[in-house]
Amino acid sequence: MFPSMDVAPDGTVYIAYGARQAKYSADPADVYLVASLDGGTTWSLPTMINDNSSQNGHFFAWLRESSDNIVHIIWGDQRLDPVGLGYDIFYATATNHGTTIGPNIRVTDVGTDPLFTIGFIGDYFNLAVSGNQTYPVWTDGRRAVRPLGREILTGETDIFTARLGPRDTPSLAIQNTGNSGYQQPVTITATGLPRETFFVARMSGIPVISQTHLVSFFFSTRSGNLTDTILPTSNYYGAYSVGLDEWLSGAPLSTATLYVVDSRSLQVSINGPTTASPGDNITWTIQIISPTGPATQGLGSTFMINQALLTTPAGSVQDLTSNVRPSGQTSYSVSFELPSNAAGSYALLVNASQTGALVRSSGTGTATVTVNSQVQNIANLASSEQTYTIIVGLIAATGVALQVIQLTRRRPSPPATTPPPANPPTTPPPA
Repeated sequence: MFPSMDVAPDGTVYIAYGARQAKYSADPADVYLVASLDGGTTWSLPTMINDNSSQNGHFFAWLRESSDNIVHIIWGDQRLDPVGLGYDIFYATATNHGTTIGPNIRVTDVGTDPLFTIGFIGDYFNLAVSGNQTYPVWTDGRRAVRPLGREILTGETDIFTARLGPRDTPSLAIQNTGNSGYQQPVTITATGLPRETFFVARMSGIPVISQTHLVSFFFSTRSGNLTDTILPTSNYYGAYSVGLDEWLSGAPLSTATLYVVDSRSLQVSINGPTTASPGDNITWTIQIISPTGPATQGLGSTFMINQALLTTPAGSVQDLTSNVRPSGQTSYSVSFELPSNAAGSYALLVNASQTGALVRSSGTGTATVTVNSQVQNIANLASSEQTYTIIVGLIAATGVALQVIQLTRRRPSPPATTPPPANPPTTPPPA
């Protein structure tokens, strides 16, 4: 039972102790306070100090009076351990000669599990009061599991104290995101944690292993900081909750969101003319096709054209990025006026990206346009005119020939002529 007694400045005697509510109660013990106003001749009825009356133990009560006649009480309390074996230190005050008990306040910032200690926690705790400050002292097993090089030590207990007052708020951060498709180590950092103790880390409720120590425990430093790495329990893109929990009670201390991002390549489609003439104004339309879509699980992403480079036939590169104009969330256009002496093949290279909480993708697309020179055009035109002239000439000649044939066919045949008679024989003149 280990009773603890003190006398207040006004002469009131107080005793705090642990006891069962009844001889055969399933509740192993609660802590009670009794007071005597007449030097111990008579005593008040017991007042329960712990405001938790579950079947968890409350033990090793210790009290101190302050100059303002307030009773300060600490005790071991097993209410936070679902198994009912580990303990924390709780604190409360009593006023009005012990009839009014204040709220129960947790002193320890992490519980002790005797299964990880040497099994002995001492025979009592203690308490000191100085002015308006209260200093409890207790046997603590937060260092019961400790890393030492490649070994994990168990069984240690230490003496801890605290000045009751405000505490740091634990904060957890994810240093980098994971890529989907494979498990990549992710760094976690935490500050404001209970000092020099061990925790468990969970990703979406699933325990993860410390990659620093290759055990399921994560350890804080003397300053309450923690740095470690974990392997995500999922390699599919999405938003996952990562949290540090107190080992004994399982109470969450701090959480952060781990984004496993989709890093597959974007498809960049470029459409435009494939041939052009010098001086033409060329317009290409650019369409970005995302592997995950414009938005992923309600978390939006941003599309961007990082570069649009045009390579000339001579090998020089012109930056057209500033000419890119958006025409939709994932569509763009870019224009370029060909010089008057352009000739050869021009190549457009576009680099695009999609960034967001759950996506980090990039991709490229290309397009070419062939420009015919002006001399070639004139030569082609001259060749076309010559061909045209020859064709027209042939058609005209053919027409004339047909007309001649038709006229020849229509001319009447001349009348048949009687050949002149042969010269008559001449009669010789008479002699």
